[in-house]
Amino acid sequence: MDNSVDLSSMLVWDNHVCMPLRPHDTSFLPQLERHRRAGTDVVMLNVGFGDDSIESHFRMLATFRAWISETVVLIEVWRPLYNAIRPHSSSCLQRASSASAC
Repeated sequence: MDNSVDLSSMLVWDNHVCMPLRPHDTSFLPQLERHRRAGTDVVMLNVGFGDDSIESHFRMLATFRAWISETVVLIEVWRPLYNAIRPHSSSCLQRASSASAC
């Protein structure tokens, strides 16, 4: 009995990715490439947790934003999310590699 599932036509979403929370340290962020290679379409990256101050959350957001603006590879991750939040037709939920204008 084959229990494998073909996820290529599905939206694959990781809603809770926790990486080191060290402002100005982006050394670990290239590890997000592993999600892309595994076929993940959307990744929610934590920027803090309950005991962190608002200031530390904003510092992490600034660190992530600076890294993302310099890293082209993550554009592929955001395209399916953009299509998912404005689904005018089922064709808008295509994978990033084959996404068309909706």
